[in-house]
Amino acid sequence: MKRIARRIAVATAALALLAGGLTIAAPTTTAPTAEAAATYWCNGYEIIQTSAMDIRKVPVYFSGKITSANCISGSGSYGGHVWAIQAAAKDCYKQNLKVDKDFGPITKAAVKVIQKRGGVTQDGVYGPVTGKQTSFMPWCQRGIHGIK
Repeated sequence: MKRIARRIAVATAALALLAGGLTIAAPTTTAPTAEAAATYWCNGYEIIQTSAMDIRKVPVYFSGKITSANCISGSGSYGGHVWAIQAAAKDCYKQNLKVDKDFGPITKAAVKVIQKRGGVTQDGVYGPVTGKQTSFMPWCQRGIHGIK
């Protein structure tokens, strides 16, 4: 009898799921930060010039016709975008780190310094919010203006 009752309960739950009448709650998690809500992972950098004296090397995501500064980079990342972040941290924020394109714990700590000085959440993840508050090389000018 228990076996039949179990089969009926499973069948009823399956039908309810198919009909959209039963919802299964997902475990609650903390909301992602604005940095984590970025659309793409950074995979390079771009030199942006909006005037004769406004030149910046900023991390971007690019693929085909898409180039976006709305990207994130964090621990474990490697490449030109990390180089741009590290160069900014070293030259504009006087952080003692090796510019080696590898986003490790020292780079994460340097990003936290940038975030603290910019007045944004200090999570050690580079993203659009941090990018708007970062001074970039070569002239240590602030922001990612001039790129979508």
